[in-house]
Amino acid sequence: MARFCQDEYAVKHLVYYEMHRSMDEAIRREKRLKDWRRAWKVRLIETMNPEWCDLFDPETGEIAMGPADVARGSG
Repeated sequence: MARFCQDEYAVKHLVYYEMHRSMDEAIRREKRLKDWRRAWKVRLIETMNPEWCDLFDPETGEIAMGPADVARGSG
């Protein structure tokens, strides 16, 4: 995980992520999510990662698929 993100937001675990086709698309989505209520964000995280597992492996730098994605066979 990027060091600046950890420092600025006190990030300890990666529990949710989204892939986007472009940086502009990702930024638009991030801005929309910032306006969401916390409960909506929690629901979004729990659709992908209901157990809030840490999806980042610091040894390899790899990001795992969320448990819900694995169960759906997306991986």
